Amino acid sequence: MVNLSKLFVKCRVCRVEFWSAIRCNKQHFARLDFGGNQIICPNGHKKRYNMNDFYFKETELSS
Repeated sequence: MVNLSKLFVKCRVCRVEFWSAIRCNKQHFARLDFGGNQIICPNGHKKRYNMNDFYFKETELSS
């Protein structure tokens, strides 16, 4: 089993929480640079998100 985390964000316009379609472990996340990623929420709002905007929700995936 590989322990991966889903990275979520909350829309700055409608405040809906959604999965960013990014999965990684916490150690890998600490080395990444997500500065200024443009993501569209499920309601169609397109905004730029930085590292501090992402947060984890745990899940287990088979390797």
